[in-house]
Amino acid sequence: MRKNKGFTLIEVLVATTIVAILAAIGVVSYASANRNSRDARRLADVEQIRAALEMYRADQGSYPSTISFGGSLSLGGNVYMDPIPQDPKYPSYSYSYTYFGSDDSYTLSIFSEKTAEARSFGPLGEK
Repeated sequence: MRKNKGFTLIEVLVATTIVAILAAIGVVSYASANRNSRDARRLADVEQIRAALEMYRADQGSYPSTISFGGSLSLGGNVYMDPIPQDPKYPSYSYSYTYFGSDDSYTLSIFSEKTAEARSFGPLGEK
């Protein structure tokens, strides 16, 4: 009597299915971790930009009327931030800055991938 050495078709299919399920779980976890890390970077960028805007205001008496993301925030030889950070997924997403001269205030807006909505910040924090 001859014994067949090897795996049956069912055993190979079960093993392949288990590997495919584990790979799918890994891909989803990796994508979620990337999304969360980009959101964390966005929040860190906002805090750095807000700090630079406050230094600018302390020196100049008001906030800048415009800022150029990817450019620098400077005036009269003083460099407050160079470069001003851009969104990690630029140009798909971008930060926005709006200055309100009548209130001497501003709104800095970002897009959160985790919540899929825009978040706005001003001189006093999140609006």
